Amino acid sequence: MKQTNPINIVLDVPLITQKCASRILRTIVEVSMFQRNQIPFVYEIFCGQITKWDSPTENTASDDDASVPKMRSMHLTKQRTKARETLTSTQVLFDTVDKIITEHSTVREVMILFGKTIYTAKEAIIVNLPSINTNHVGQNHRNGMSQNLREIAKTLSLSNEIFDNMQVKDTTNMFVLCKPLLIPQVSGNGIFPVDEFQLPSKCIQFVINLNTSELVPATAVFEIFDEDPEAPKVSKTGTEPTAPPLETANKWYQLDVVVKGFKLIRRKGCHIWE
Repeated sequence: MKQTNPINIVLDVPLITQKCASRILRTIVEVSMFQRNQIPFVYEIFCGQITKWDSPTENTASDDDASVPKMRSMHLTKQRTKARETLTSTQVLFDTVDKIITEHSTVREVMILFGKTIYTAKEAIIVNLPSINTNHVGQNHRNGMSQNLREIAKTLSLSNEIFDNMQVKDTTNMFVLCKPLLIPQVSGNGIFPVDEFQLPSKCIQFVINLNTSELVPATAVFEIFDEDPEAPKVSKTGTEPTAPPLETANKWYQLDVVVKGFKLIRRKGCHIWE
């Protein structure tokens, strides 16, 4: 396993909330998919192009256009179906990430894998998150985070470390794993444990370290906000359930969503984006 030099990014915010963490991960996934040709355009344009197909005018024009030969029409339909599937699974992935971060705010590491399976992955992107502060509302930090998201996208897009070592240049599967400290409940929460997982020996590993501009001591937060359900404190009354035990180190949990990249197959006279 080859590990490249880490990519260090300092966020211009004193802390991140659960919503901020989800948006950061979404940005990294979007950029990574486009870099590795899993989608033909940047994510926002890819999403917009597919949304156009679902408009009433576009649907009517596609269905009633007798000038398009049958074989080309079939190819067009098949390509658009696959593009929609990639977009839908990506959106489900983002929703699942939101859910996981909301339910398990102790997530510190997230791993994005590209390959046929997690055990034959060609590339791994390890994202090290700052501590997530659950005592702030993400809505109140939206303006401050927007610039940071653009900076993350710019840093990854211009990174020589990524472009010089990137192995995935054709469509494949994308998986997301996370390593939370606490898992109150595993079943039905969109994740399942992957015991003793190790990256393949030939897998290229990229590490993205994210840090905030200020370090907020977690102990201070716990002392002030003692009603935080995620805080690892013993109940004052002694009648409430105790906090779940810490998971062992190197315990990865895989999100139950797999994104298959969309490969554009060009055919003369058949333009799926028109």
